[in-house]
Amino acid sequence: MQFVISSARRFSPVSFGALFTVIANRASLARQRRALGKLDAHLLNDIGISAEQARLEAQKSVWDAPENWRA
Repeated sequence: MQFVISSARRFSPVSFGALFTVIANRASLARQRRALGKLDAHLLNDIGISAEQARLEAQKSVWDAPENWRA
């Protein structure tokens, strides 16, 4: 009896590109949320959000992104 060991799966460059895009988008989201969390009340007022809204957004996980931001 002969057994065949399945070969390693080969990924196309497209799948690596898509993975890179997702990682880059999540890293960007994390940076933006950290920056938002550091803004003072005057700057938050300029963009029309409260300190509480900024704090809540800054605490969110990178996996908690709006549907239209997901790649």
